[in-house]
Amino acid sequence: MKLRRARLPRVLADASLRVRVMAAAAILVALTSLVTGFLGTALLRSYLYSRADAQLSHFAAVASRVLQRSSGPGGRFAHAASSIAHTVSVHLTAPVTLGAMALAVVLAVAGGLIAGSLGGWRAVRLRPAAALARVE
Repeated sequence: MKLRRARLPRVLADASLRVRVMAAAAILVALTSLVTGFLGTALLRSYLYSRADAQLSHFAAVASRVLQRSSGPGGRFAHAASSIAHTVSVHLTAPVTLGAMALAVVLAVAGGLIAGSLGGWRAVRLRPAAALARVE
């Protein structure tokens, strides 16, 4: 049984420099988008959790002050204040599905490829002397 060599190195060896550079750029864009997506999701989730915790803590403090002022003898909220005198731990979740992350990565890669292709297409159409003349 003969072992077949990998096709990718053979294809890349026969490809032009432009194709190899574009393939490397596409791979780098995909990896960068993937890493950015994961880091962004983790940081945003952490930030949203801390904001929700801060808002709930602030609301609990304000609500307890209002209830304490109103719970004097004959206060309207006397019964409510006695039932809300304890702390309740609220656990929030921010569900981020694998499909949503995959869609974000695909859209980021597509946007990067489109933007890079348009810039490359404009650069390819210029003559080298004209391109160098436009460099500031």
